[in-house]
Amino acid sequence: MTRKALDGDEWRGNRKEEHEGLRDAIKAKFDEAESHIEQLLEDIRAKKAQLQSSIETMQNTMMLNELLIREEREKARG
Repeated sequence: MTRKALDGDEWRGNRKEEHEGLRDAIKAKFDEAESHIEQLLEDIRAKKAQLQSSIETMQNTMMLNELLIREEREKARG
């Protein structure tokens, strides 16, 4: 109760530099992981857009084929 509160970096004692190094290393790894995750999300978004485009192209092709089949059936009926 009578001791003064630790100011700033005093709580680290003789290991101040070690703690700073650990903190910097953790921060660097976190930043790297965050960047990697952001890149993965961007890749997923790009793949999603590509797949949506492919689906739309396939749907259009199917609709066109169905239309052509109907026209051929009508021609065959006379």
